[in-house]
Amino acid sequence: MTYSQIVSQINKANLSTAELSKLNSFVVDTIKLKRKMDGAVIKQQLSKGSVVMVDHPSHKNSTFTIDSVRRTKATIVDSQGRRMNAPLSMLIPM
Repeated sequence: MTYSQIVSQINKANLSTAELSKLNSFVVDTIKLKRKMDGAVIKQQLSKGSVVMVDHPSHKNSTFTIDSVRRTKATIVDSQGRRMNAPLSMLIPM
């Protein structure tokens, strides 16, 4: 089912505010679970000393070295020695 089909079916369903709230909660929980699973997959590929790129426009074409990996974030170091914290979901292993 495509996005437009889902939207049209929701519009046709004429749901109450409570039902829409439950639907919203379901969608938000699904998104959080997907992000958590993506982060877990990335976390398995990373270790101290790994070289990564950051998926962000301000750090385009820059490489970083991982200093430490925590539950949801990693400390990364650029070539000039600057340290930054980045979410695991934004890191691209090289």
